[in-house]
Amino acid sequence: MKRLYCVILLLAAALLLNGCFADQSTSATLTVPDIVVEGLAPEMQVLFGQNLTLEASASVTGEPDRALTYLWEMDLTPGKDDNRLVLGEGPTLDYRIACSPSDKPYLLTLTVKDAVSGLSKVTPVLVYVSSTLGEGLLVAHTRDGGAHTELDLVSSKAVTYGSDAEEPVYTRDIYPLANDGPLEGRVNVMTSALMTNGAVYNEPLLLMGSDEHFFALETTTYKKYREDLNLFGDMRDETFKTTAIFTYSGIMAGAVVNDVLYVNIGHTNNVFNKAGYPRVPANVFNARNVGYNKTDGDIVFFNEAEGNFYYMHGMFSGYAAFSAVSENLGVPLAGSRAIAAGSGRYSCTAFFIQTPDGKYHLFYLFPNGPLYSHYEVADDHLDEAVAYAFCDNSDIFFYATPDKVYSVLMTGGTATTTGLSWAPDSPDEKITGIRQYMQAWYGTHQYTLGADSYPFPLATNRLQVLITTYNETTGEGKIYLRPFNVSTGRFTFKDNGTFSGFGEITALATTFK
Repeated sequence: MKRLYCVILLLAAALLLNGCFADQSTSATLTVPDIVVEGLAPEMQVLFGQNLTLEASASVTGEPDRALTYLWEMDLTPGKDDNRLVLGEGPTLDYRIACSPSDKPYLLTLTVKDAVSGLSKVTPVLVYVSSTLGEGLLVAHTRDGGAHTELDLVSSKAVTYGSDAEEPVYTRDIYPLANDGPLEGRVNVMTSALMTNGAVYNEPLLLMGSDEHFFALETTTYKKYREDLNLFGDMRDETFKTTAIFTYSGIMAGAVVNDVLYVNIGHTNNVFNKAGYPRVPANVFNARNVGYNKTDGDIVFFNEAEGNFYYMHGMFSGYAAFSAVSENLGVPLAGSRAIAAGSGRYSCTAFFIQTPDGKYHLFYLFPNGPLYSHYEVADDHLDEAVAYAFCDNSDIFFYATPDKVYSVLMTGGTATTTGLSWAPDSPDEKITGIRQYMQAWYGTHQYTLGADSYPFPLATNRLQVLITTYNETTGEGKIYLRPFNVSTGRFTFKDNGTFSGFGEITALATTFK
């Protein structure tokens, strides 16, 4: 009872003191200036392989000279913040987008910290990464003599459907963005191909070959997809020296690896198997002696050791074996040398051959017969030629010396050579290659060959040649796009432009839209 009485007295005293003294104090508060960040949109679209450049402006309210720190970070995977990449520090960000294209956004954040108060403000930006690596011209080139290869993709009105850019758009050195380090070795050849996923032909790949390796890249980011033995069904070699890759018959691709011909039939699987050539030796193939056509699946090669042609005919010719062309072609070919081969007009296979007497001959073979056309080509400059191009839509054959391009028009059983009035920009540039331009879709198994069947045909498809040059003094490679007249073989007055800024160009390929 005494304890309760004391508590009551203490409470009464407290009330009395509170009533005798007025509260003269003010509230104890601390005002922290706000961090204001400007210059960033809440979301943005960027292109894979292009530079993302942002500049933020940050300040502390009422104290413009306050010391601030900046930190830019972004998710490595869309929607996952447990693995973030530091992109830079400071108010300006300059980062080349290496994140895979995705329909889900990446979270980019800028964290600004007040060094005085220790408080931070985080500004989020949703970044949608899309692919610019669609239709265009893929250029393989080297700046160190072939120790490494760079891959550049060029987009322009002449090689990209829907492009309205007045100047070419370059996406430089694509390969390291999606792979561990640079592309080692010298890429000799490459082509776009459509493979199967087991159901339909919808897997676009880039097939490439060097002196050591044969590999495929997927086309969204150019990440390496398969390599060497993973692309071959019956290969036992350890080195894959690749000298030719080509597509034909819509559903097929061929490759010459270690002087042996391998064939891929797209509807069965995505691996290459040795072509049916029962002769011994089997390693008689090279980049110059295999001809093909885009439509019927014919493939022909010239055995230089025997001086004879062999052929397979039909859309699924990869299942068959080569047969000798028994028809007399009118020219003794023993000891002859194949200089170039490819695809000619009217679904025939085309060859440029030099006989032991030093004369040059064009042969166009139709394995379904096999019927053939033959032309002797006479010109004083042929011994200097470094590059050749067949045309599958005209009776035209191009060849080039280091300084000049010539066209050969075949009419009435006669081949007429004309020197074309064109030259590189500088006399120091030397011509290194020439080829007929074809969109990647042309002849693939996704579309028929008719332009009406494909929704994105370019007016330039099969109607221009690509000429590559190299200037040893400056170390620069260029590509010239020259339209030609299919009736005369002459270049038109129109100029489709020049692509520049490469090293020594080693291979070209067109890519799918």
